[in-house]
Amino acid sequence: MYTKITQTPYVTMTLEEAKAHLRLDDGFIVDDDYINTLIPLTGELVQNHTNKMLSSGTVVAESDDYWCSFHLPYGNIVSIEEVLIDGEATTDYEFSEITQKITVNPAYSKIKVSYTVTVSEIPVAAIHGAKLILTHLYNDRGDGNVDPSDIARKVLSGAKFYGI
Repeated sequence: MYTKITQTPYVTMTLEEAKAHLRLDDGFIVDDDYINTLIPLTGELVQNHTNKMLSSGTVVAESDDYWCSFHLPYGNIVSIEEVLIDGEATTDYEFSEITQKITVNPAYSKIKVSYTVTVSEIPVAAIHGAKLILTHLYNDRGDGNVDPSDIARKVLSGAKFYGI
């Protein structure tokens, strides 16, 4: 499944919060630009690993594979805007807000689903995970032996949504 996300900007932490977590003095400004580049990266790693959006927006999901029922990624879906089956709009589907799965009745060769995701606040676990990833990226920036996605996997595995 391929997706395109359009979302409002999100901030997992401010520079001041990041520096406090890294135990850096406010007067230490040498690395501020570097830390500011890491903050959105940590949010991106959190969002990609958990498969949950960190801010409200729209998603267009498209697939060439046939599944009669499948999970729509990124969670907190509040509305399905449009379902296109082989290029034709349809209302012959069911969506469960609980499981976040859509069931499509007719067979198809290509499906495209547009939907809206609403996020009222970033979960605390996601913020804490972003801060732990930030710590790793900042403190171990010269260590090529550790992959940031490994840190994300370890820290965020409990917050991940495993769609089936």
